[in-house]
Amino acid sequence: MEILDKSGLVNRVLLPLYVVHEHKANEFGLTSGEISKVTKDLGIPISTQNVSSRLSGAAKSYVVGDKVRRRGQAVRYKLTRKGIKYLKSVLAGK
Repeated sequence: MEILDKSGLVNRVLLPLYVVHEHKANEFGLTSGEISKVTKDLGIPISTQNVSSRLSGAAKSYVVGDKVRRRGQAVRYKLTRKGIKYLKSVLAGK
């Protein structure tokens, strides 16, 4: 996976959400903490704070949360259609 080898955090943060979409039929969303754990298991640790800031910042047009973001409450994120299309193009190397 070239996403893991490149330095872009947005793509790395979106990758676990894309895997859930493709292999689990988008049954559930992931919290920023869960995404952080997945990236750590993949060998590219990203802190929960960095994941959260990317999801609410640079990647916000690619994801949708199940509730309004508030401090101390976990929000489960899923990819939007735009996010799926974007990640497919990244994986295709475009």
